[in-house]
Amino acid sequence: MTGGELIEWLPGAVERFIAERVSAGASLELATSGGEAQRERSFPGGRPLPGHHALQVRAGATKVGALWLGSDRLDRHVILLDLDGVHRDDGTARATIQAAEQWAVGDGATRLWVTVLGRDEGLQGFYAEQGYGVAATSMFKPLE
Repeated sequence: MTGGELIEWLPGAVERFIAERVSAGASLELATSGGEAQRERSFPGGRPLPGHHALQVRAGATKVGALWLGSDRLDRHVILLDLDGVHRDDGTARATIQAAEQWAVGDGATRLWVTVLGRDEGLQGFYAEQGYGVAATSMFKPLE
């Protein structure tokens, strides 16, 4: 993304990042602080740090979403795959992840990792079909 596109996209992306965490059971306060911290780790002052990227996802000439990638030594992390409605299920997600894998290898990464929040079995299945496996599991119980 250009600098202007990043500035326009980032606030909504952080909101969606926060919403995903809330839907997985995090409090709004915790999700908001985590979202703001992630934004600051990736794009302090609205500019990407080395290894952190916001990339447009296109279907032909049409922009259909974005991919937020972070970097951790030799790993790359899909922070947010942000696709428009119909493109979540039309093969665009698969093509985007495959392109991200190729890009990560070219960027010197040895692994690409994703975080699936909550009990999103559909998303877990999608990533399992792409060859991703569970490296750790966090389990939470809400306390009254």
